[in-house]
Amino acid sequence: MILNVNVFSDVNEPPSALKLHSYQISVLENRPDLEVGEISVEDPDTDQNHSCSVTGATNQLFTVSEVKNKIVLKTINRGLDFEDNIDHSVMVSVSCSDLVPSSQPHFSITREFRIAIKGNFATPMFVVLTLKSPM
Repeated sequence: MILNVNVFSDVNEPPSALKLHSYQISVLENRPDLEVGEISVEDPDTDQNHSCSVTGATNQLFTVSEVKNKIVLKTINRGLDFEDNIDHSVMVSVSCSDLVPSSQPHFSITREFRIAIKGNFATPMFVVLTLKSPM
């Protein structure tokens, strides 16, 4: 009797989706360290961890950090400036990579998200002038 045994090893698969679950559809300007939303990575490899970062020019405006076991996109430095952007929004590019042993292939996924910026306009002040006629 001959017995054939096929051995299958689990292989790493690439992430299939990257989502931003936005807390803020639009973000008030000049608010540093403001949580914009939670990032989630969909991956066929269940129980796999990922490392995420902001890529491109917007890495001066945003950061990704872990807050209470969640991956969160946040503003940094002075926050966003309404007057700096003609269309009053900014595209942020986020990339997430598999955290796997070096013997397995590493995969990543990148996606851009548009964040609207709301102006933080001060309440106008009115000055009342009273004219007195000369005596």
